[in-house]
Amino acid sequence: MDKEIKVKKSNLSNLYLFYGEERYWTEKNIKKIHKAVFADNDEMKEYNYDLIGADFTPMKVLEALQGLPFMSEKRLVVLNNTGVFKKTPTKKEKELSDVIINYLENPNPQTIFIIAEVDCHNIRSNKIFKMIDKEGVALQCSSLKPYEVRSWIEKQFQNHHIKVTGGIIDTLVNNLNNDLYALENEIKKIISYIGDKDNVTINDVNAVCTFVNTDNIFGLIDNIANGKTDEAIKTLHTMNQNGSHYLLIYSMIVNHFRLLTKVLDLLERGYTSKNINSKLKLHPYRLEKAIKQASRFTLKKLLKKLEILARYEGKIKQGKLEGIKGLEMVIVEMKETN
Repeated sequence: MDKEIKVKKSNLSNLYLFYGEERYWTEKNIKKIHKAVFADNDEMKEYNYDLIGADFTPMKVLEALQGLPFMSEKRLVVLNNTGVFKKTPTKKEKELSDVIINYLENPNPQTIFIIAEVDCHNIRSNKIFKMIDKEGVALQCSSLKPYEVRSWIEKQFQNHHIKVTGGIIDTLVNNLNNDLYALENEIKKIISYIGDKDNVTINDVNAVCTFVNTDNIFGLIDNIANGKTDEAIKTLHTMNQNGSHYLLIYSMIVNHFRLLTKVLDLLERGYTSKNINSKLKLHPYRLEKAIKQASRFTLKKLLKKLEILARYEGKIKQGKLEGIKGLEMVIVEMKETN
Protein backbone atom coordinates (compact mmCIF):
# COMPACT_ATOMS: atom_id res chain seq x y z
CA MET A 1 0.00 0.00 0.00
CA ASP A 2 2.69 2.51 1.00
CA LYS A 3 4.27 4.29 -1.94
CA GLU A 4 6.98 6.01 0.09
CA ILE A 5 10.65 5.27 -0.41
CA LYS A 6 13.11 5.02 2.46
CA VAL A 7 15.62 7.83 2.15
CA LYS A 8 18.89 8.51 3.95
CA LYS A 9 21.68 10.78 2.80
CA SER A 10 24.01 7.77 2.80
CA ASN A 11 21.86 5.66 0.45
CA LEU A 12 20.59 8.23 -2.06
CA SER A 13 20.38 7.10 -5.66
CA ASN A 14 21.40 9.49 -8.43
CA LEU A 15 18.31 8.62 -10.50
CA TYR A 16 14.63 8.56 -9.53
CA LEU A 17 11.43 8.21 -11.53
CA PHE A 18 8.02 8.71 -9.91
CA TYR A 19 5.14 8.07 -12.30
CA GLY A 20 1.38 7.78 -12.03
CA GLU A 21 -1.73 9.76 -11.21
CA GLU A 22 -1.36 10.08 -7.42
CA ARG A 23 0.67 13.24 -6.93
CA TYR A 24 0.53 12.86 -3.14
CA TRP A 25 3.12 10.06 -3.18
CA THR A 26 5.28 11.75 -5.81
CA GLU A 27 5.48 15.02 -3.89
CA LYS A 28 6.06 13.27 -0.57
CA ASN A 29 8.99 11.31 -2.00
CA ILE A 30 10.53 14.37 -3.66
CA LYS A 31 10.33 16.28 -0.36
CA LYS A 32 12.10 13.42 1.45
CA ILE A 33 14.91 13.39 -1.12
CA HIS A 34 15.17 17.18 -1.03
CA LYS A 35 15.45 17.11 2.78
CA ALA A 36 18.14 14.41 2.67
CA VAL A 37 20.21 16.18 0.01
CA PHE A 38 20.28 19.51 1.84
CA ALA A 39 20.08 18.24 5.43
CA ASP A 40 23.50 19.62 6.40
CA ASN A 41 23.58 22.56 4.00
CA ASP A 42 20.11 24.10 3.84
CA GLU A 43 21.36 27.60 3.06
CA MET A 44 22.91 26.39 -0.21
CA LYS A 45 19.80 24.73 -1.63
CA GLU A 46 18.75 27.73 -3.72
CA TYR A 47 22.05 27.48 -5.63
CA ASN A 48 21.86 23.71 -6.10
CA TYR A 49 18.19 22.97 -6.78
CA ASP A 50 16.39 23.19 -10.13
CA LEU A 51 12.67 22.47 -10.49
CA ILE A 52 11.80 22.43 -14.19
CA GLY A 53 8.19 22.22 -15.38
CA ALA A 54 6.19 22.48 -18.59
CA ASP A 55 8.04 25.65 -19.66
CA PHE A 56 11.30 23.70 -20.09
CA THR A 57 13.77 23.88 -22.94
CA PRO A 58 15.96 20.84 -23.65
CA MET A 59 19.07 23.03 -23.32
CA LYS A 60 17.94 24.35 -19.93
CA VAL A 61 17.50 20.77 -18.70
CA LEU A 62 20.90 19.68 -19.99
CA GLU A 63 22.65 22.64 -18.38
CA ALA A 64 20.96 21.90 -15.05
CA LEU A 65 21.95 18.22 -15.18
CA GLN A 66 25.57 18.88 -16.13
CA GLY A 67 26.09 21.74 -13.68
CA LEU A 68 28.45 21.37 -10.73
CA PRO A 69 27.25 21.82 -7.13
CA PHE A 70 28.13 25.10 -5.43
CA MET A 71 29.47 24.61 -1.89
CA SER A 72 27.45 21.41 -1.64
CA GLU A 73 28.07 17.70 -2.20
CA LYS A 74 25.18 17.30 -4.63
CA ARG A 75 22.82 19.16 -6.93
CA LEU A 76 19.14 18.23 -7.19
CA VAL A 77 17.30 18.51 -10.51
CA VAL A 78 13.57 17.71 -10.73
CA LEU A 79 11.67 17.46 -14.02
CA ASN A 80 7.99 17.86 -13.23
CA ASN A 81 5.39 16.84 -15.84
CA THR A 82 7.40 17.70 -18.92
CA GLY A 83 5.53 15.19 -21.12
CA VAL A 84 8.38 12.82 -21.99
CA PHE A 85 6.13 9.76 -21.60
CA LYS A 86 3.09 11.08 -23.46
CA LYS A 87 1.44 8.97 -26.16
CA THR A 88 1.95 11.72 -28.75
CA PRO A 89 4.81 13.94 -27.54
CA THR A 90 5.50 17.29 -29.17
CA LYS A 91 8.73 18.01 -31.03
CA LYS A 92 10.14 19.72 -27.94
CA GLU A 93 9.17 16.77 -25.74
CA LYS A 94 10.87 14.35 -28.16
CA GLU A 95 14.01 16.50 -28.08
CA LEU A 96 13.94 16.43 -24.28
CA SER A 97 13.56 12.65 -24.35
CA ASP A 98 16.70 12.39 -26.50
CA VAL A 99 18.59 14.71 -24.13
CA ILE A 100 17.59 12.57 -21.12
CA ILE A 101 18.56 9.29 -22.83
CA ASN A 102 21.98 10.68 -23.77
CA TYR A 103 22.45 11.98 -20.24
CA LEU A 104 21.48 8.65 -18.64
CA GLU A 105 24.22 6.91 -20.61
CA ASN A 106 26.78 8.93 -18.65
CA PRO A 107 25.05 10.70 -15.74
CA ASN A 108 26.71 13.39 -13.64
CA PRO A 109 27.69 11.69 -10.34
CA GLN A 110 27.20 15.00 -8.49
CA THR A 111 23.59 15.43 -9.64
CA ILE A 112 20.54 13.70 -8.20
CA PHE A 113 18.03 13.59 -11.04
CA ILE A 114 14.29 13.10 -10.45
CA ILE A 115 11.63 12.72 -13.14
CA ALA A 116 8.01 13.06 -11.99
CA GLU A 117 5.27 12.39 -14.57
CA VAL A 118 1.50 11.94 -14.45
CA ASP A 119 1.04 11.20 -18.17
CA CYS A 120 2.76 7.83 -18.61
CA HIS A 121 1.60 6.02 -21.74
CA ASN A 122 3.19 2.56 -22.12
CA ILE A 123 5.94 3.65 -19.78
CA ARG A 124 7.49 0.23 -19.17
CA SER A 125 8.50 -0.04 -22.82
CA ASN A 126 10.07 3.43 -22.75
CA LYS A 127 13.88 3.59 -22.90
CA ILE A 128 14.10 6.22 -20.16
CA PHE A 129 12.04 4.03 -17.83
CA LYS A 130 14.19 0.99 -18.54
CA MET A 131 17.44 2.89 -17.93
CA ILE A 132 16.29 4.40 -14.62
CA ASP A 133 14.67 1.16 -13.48
CA LYS A 134 18.00 -0.61 -14.05
CA GLU A 135 20.36 1.99 -12.57
CA GLY A 136 18.17 3.90 -10.10
CA VAL A 137 14.70 3.88 -8.54
CA ALA A 138 11.44 3.77 -10.55
CA LEU A 139 8.26 3.86 -8.47
CA GLN A 140 4.64 3.82 -9.63
CA CYS A 141 2.61 6.34 -7.63
CA SER A 142 -0.91 5.06 -8.22
CA SER A 143 -4.11 5.84 -6.32
CA LEU A 144 -4.95 3.70 -3.32
CA LYS A 145 -7.92 1.33 -3.45
CA PRO A 146 -10.81 2.20 -1.08
CA TYR A 147 -9.80 -0.39 1.53
CA GLU A 148 -6.21 0.85 1.31
CA VAL A 149 -7.35 4.43 1.97
CA ARG A 150 -9.15 3.26 5.11
CA SER A 151 -6.05 1.38 6.27
CA TRP A 152 -3.91 4.42 5.50
CA ILE A 153 -6.16 6.68 7.61
CA GLU A 154 -6.01 4.22 10.50
CA LYS A 155 -2.22 4.07 10.23
CA GLN A 156 -1.89 7.88 10.41
CA PHE A 157 -3.62 7.81 13.79
CA GLN A 158 -1.78 4.68 14.96
CA ASN A 159 1.54 6.42 14.28
CA HIS A 160 0.52 8.81 17.09
CA HIS A 161 -0.81 5.97 19.31
CA ILE A 162 -4.41 7.05 18.73
CA LYS A 163 -7.33 4.66 18.25
CA VAL A 164 -9.90 5.50 15.61
CA THR A 165 -13.20 3.74 14.89
CA GLY A 166 -14.62 2.68 11.56
CA GLY A 167 -17.33 5.32 11.96
CA ILE A 168 -14.77 8.12 12.19
CA ILE A 169 -12.98 6.75 9.13
CA ASP A 170 -16.32 6.63 7.28
CA THR A 171 -16.96 10.30 8.11
CA LEU A 172 -13.58 11.35 6.72
CA VAL A 173 -13.85 9.22 3.57
CA ASN A 174 -17.46 10.19 2.84
CA ASN A 175 -16.59 13.89 2.97
CA LEU A 176 -13.14 13.82 1.40
CA ASN A 177 -13.30 10.72 -0.83
CA ASN A 178 -9.81 9.37 -1.57
CA ASP A 179 -8.12 12.77 -1.48
CA LEU A 180 -4.97 12.01 0.51
CA TYR A 181 -3.93 15.67 0.70
CA ALA A 182 -7.24 16.71 2.25
CA LEU A 183 -7.35 13.62 4.48
CA GLU A 184 -3.83 14.25 5.78
CA ASN A 185 -4.68 17.88 6.50
CA GLU A 186 -7.83 17.01 8.48
CA ILE A 187 -6.09 14.18 10.37
CA LYS A 188 -3.33 16.58 11.48
CA LYS A 189 -5.97 19.01 12.73
CA ILE A 190 -7.73 16.25 14.70
CA ILE A 191 -4.47 14.99 16.25
CA SER A 192 -3.49 18.52 17.27
CA TYR A 193 -6.95 19.17 18.72
CA ILE A 194 -7.25 16.06 20.91
CA GLY A 195 -3.85 16.60 22.56
CA ASP A 196 -2.94 13.72 24.91
CA LYS A 197 -6.13 11.71 24.31
CA ASP A 198 -5.64 8.26 22.79
CA ASN A 199 -8.94 8.09 20.92
CA VAL A 200 -11.05 10.22 18.56
CA THR A 201 -14.76 10.95 18.91
CA ILE A 202 -17.18 12.31 16.33
CA ASN A 203 -17.38 15.48 18.45
CA ASP A 204 -13.64 15.96 17.96
CA VAL A 205 -14.07 15.62 14.19
CA ASN A 206 -16.99 18.05 14.09
CA ALA A 207 -15.07 20.55 16.23
CA VAL A 208 -12.12 20.96 13.86
CA CYS A 209 -13.06 19.61 10.43
CA THR A 210 -14.76 21.89 7.93
CA PHE A 211 -16.02 19.94 4.96
CA VAL A 212 -16.55 22.31 2.04
CA ASN A 213 -19.65 21.85 -0.10
CA THR A 214 -18.31 20.29 -3.32
CA ASP A 215 -20.85 22.23 -5.42
CA ASN A 216 -19.16 25.46 -4.28
CA ILE A 217 -15.77 24.16 -5.40
CA PHE A 218 -17.16 23.03 -8.79
CA GLY A 219 -18.81 26.42 -9.22
CA LEU A 220 -15.58 28.22 -8.36
CA ILE A 221 -13.57 26.13 -10.85
CA ASP A 222 -16.27 26.59 -13.53
CA ASN A 223 -15.91 30.34 -13.19
CA ILE A 224 -12.11 30.08 -13.37
CA ALA A 225 -12.37 27.89 -16.50
CA ASN A 226 -14.74 30.37 -18.15
CA GLY A 227 -12.55 33.35 -17.29
CA LYS A 228 -15.30 34.78 -15.07
CA THR A 229 -12.88 36.23 -12.55
CA ASP A 230 -15.42 38.46 -10.80
CA GLU A 231 -17.84 35.54 -10.32
CA ALA A 232 -15.02 33.29 -9.06
CA ILE A 233 -13.94 35.90 -6.50
CA LYS A 234 -17.58 36.38 -5.45
CA THR A 235 -17.89 32.61 -4.83
CA LEU A 236 -14.61 32.70 -2.92
CA HIS A 237 -15.92 35.40 -0.57
CA THR A 238 -19.24 33.57 -0.11
CA MET A 239 -17.41 30.40 0.95
CA ASN A 240 -15.27 32.39 3.38
CA GLN A 241 -18.30 34.18 4.86
CA ASN A 242 -20.01 30.80 5.32
CA GLY A 243 -17.21 29.74 7.67
CA SER A 244 -14.62 28.15 5.37
CA HIS A 245 -11.13 29.30 6.35
CA TYR A 246 -9.05 30.64 3.45
CA LEU A 247 -6.42 27.90 3.95
CA LEU A 248 -9.12 25.24 3.66
CA ILE A 249 -10.46 26.89 0.49
CA TYR A 250 -6.93 27.06 -0.91
CA SER A 251 -6.36 23.37 -0.10
CA MET A 252 -9.66 22.39 -1.73
CA ILE A 253 -8.84 24.36 -4.89
CA VAL A 254 -5.44 22.64 -5.12
CA ASN A 255 -6.95 19.22 -4.49
CA HIS A 256 -9.70 19.83 -7.05
CA PHE A 257 -7.22 20.78 -9.77
CA ARG A 258 -5.20 17.68 -8.90
CA LEU A 259 -8.38 15.61 -9.29
CA LEU A 260 -9.12 17.20 -12.67
CA THR A 261 -5.54 16.46 -13.76
CA LYS A 262 -5.97 12.79 -12.82
CA VAL A 263 -9.35 12.56 -14.57
CA LEU A 264 -8.16 14.25 -17.77
CA ASP A 265 -5.02 12.13 -17.86
CA LEU A 266 -7.15 8.97 -17.67
CA LEU A 267 -9.61 10.28 -20.28
CA GLU A 268 -6.77 11.01 -22.70
CA ARG A 269 -5.47 7.50 -22.14
CA GLY A 270 -8.81 6.08 -23.29
CA TYR A 271 -10.42 5.27 -19.93
CA THR A 272 -14.23 5.22 -19.78
CA SER A 273 -16.08 6.84 -16.88
CA LYS A 274 -16.57 3.36 -15.40
CA ASN A 275 -12.83 2.64 -15.66
CA ILE A 276 -12.02 6.01 -14.10
CA ASN A 277 -14.40 5.34 -11.22
CA SER A 278 -12.83 1.95 -10.55
CA LYS A 279 -9.47 3.72 -10.29
CA LEU A 280 -10.39 6.89 -8.36
CA LYS A 281 -13.43 5.63 -6.41
CA LEU A 282 -15.40 8.89 -6.51
CA HIS A 283 -19.06 9.44 -5.75
CA PRO A 284 -20.92 9.10 -9.12
CA TYR A 285 -22.18 12.70 -8.93
CA ARG A 286 -18.70 14.07 -8.27
CA LEU A 287 -17.18 11.89 -10.99
CA GLU A 288 -19.73 13.03 -13.59
CA LYS A 289 -19.04 16.69 -12.82
CA ALA A 290 -15.26 16.16 -12.71
CA ILE A 291 -15.24 14.49 -16.15
CA LYS A 292 -17.35 17.30 -17.63
CA GLN A 293 -15.13 19.94 -16.07
CA ALA A 294 -11.79 18.27 -16.88
CA SER A 295 -12.78 18.00 -20.54
CA ARG A 296 -12.81 21.79 -20.78
CA PHE A 297 -9.09 22.01 -20.06
CA THR A 298 -5.92 20.65 -21.58
CA LEU A 299 -3.46 18.73 -19.41
CA LYS A 300 -0.89 21.46 -20.02
CA LYS A 301 -3.27 24.17 -18.77
CA LEU A 302 -4.18 22.17 -15.66
CA LEU A 303 -0.52 21.62 -14.81
CA LYS A 304 0.14 25.33 -15.35
CA LYS A 305 -2.62 26.18 -12.87
CA LEU A 306 -1.08 23.78 -10.34
CA GLU A 307 2.26 25.54 -10.84
CA ILE A 308 0.60 28.88 -10.06
CA LEU A 309 -0.97 27.44 -6.90
CA ALA A 310 2.39 26.00 -5.81
CA ARG A 311 4.04 29.39 -6.30
CA TYR A 312 1.55 31.12 -4.02
CA GLU A 313 1.41 28.35 -1.40
CA GLY A 314 4.30 29.53 0.77
CA LYS A 315 3.27 33.19 0.60
CA ILE A 316 -0.30 32.39 1.67
CA LYS A 317 0.54 29.85 4.39
CA GLN A 318 3.33 32.01 5.86
CA GLY A 319 1.09 35.06 5.98
CA LYS A 320 3.15 37.04 3.44
CA LEU A 321 -0.10 37.59 1.56
CA GLU A 322 -3.42 38.28 3.24
CA GLY A 323 -5.39 35.03 2.94
CA ILE A 324 -8.37 35.91 0.77
CA LYS A 325 -6.40 38.59 -1.09
CA GLY A 326 -3.79 35.95 -1.96
CA LEU A 327 -6.49 33.64 -3.32
CA GLU A 328 -7.89 36.50 -5.39
CA MET A 329 -4.43 37.00 -6.92
CA VAL A 330 -4.26 33.26 -7.73
CA ILE A 331 -7.63 33.41 -9.51
CA VAL A 332 -6.63 36.49 -11.52
CA GLU A 333 -3.35 34.89 -12.63
CA MET A 334 -5.11 31.63 -13.53
CA LYS A 335 -7.30 33.50 -16.01
CA GLU A 336 -4.16 34.24 -18.04
CA THR A 337 -3.56 30.49 -18.56
CA ASN A 338 -7.06 29.72 -19.94
